[in-house]
Amino acid sequence: MLPRTLILHGLYGNTADHWQTLLDQDLKRLGVPVAYPELPGKDAPVLVEWLAVFDNLMDVFRPEVLVCHSLGVLLTLHALTRNPSLVFQKIALVAPPAFNQPIEEAATFFPVPEIKVADRARELLLVASDNDPWCPLAESRRIETVLGVMAKRLPGKGHINPEAGFGPWSDMTEWVLSDR
Repeated sequence: MLPRTLILHGLYGNTADHWQTLLDQDLKRLGVPVAYPELPGKDAPVLVEWLAVFDNLMDVFRPEVLVCHSLGVLLTLHALTRNPSLVFQKIALVAPPAFNQPIEEAATFFPVPEIKVADRARELLLVASDNDPWCPLAESRRIETVLGVMAKRLPGKGHINPEAGFGPWSDMTEWVLSDR
């Protein structure tokens, strides 16, 4: 059975060539049920509005896999904190922004809840780069400790977006579909 997959974008949303947009297309082409909402106010998001969309999707779509990028990671951490019984088959947290450097356009997402996520999914994937402009390496390493998950660190890949060369990302499609 193909896993219901929720893809959560970050600040400013995603372009047509972003790996998440292409992941959505790949998964749908393969028959995977996917929700890839354009979250409200993507240029100046308000946490309670994004949480309302998240909560609705939990009730209506009931995803088994979460694939989050950037501010979508922070949304997920807030949602997991609010609902301690929320558990998924898999969670991918890709390119989280620094927890200790609030983003002016997304001020309501800060402070970030610092929770262990290891018991919230059968499989966790934390992906970060060693030169992400949104998260210095020292903070990225601290986030690993806070979340209790070792990052798969991609050398020199920036914010893991199209500007960093991430359009198609077949490894992520395979991860969603794998039964490890």
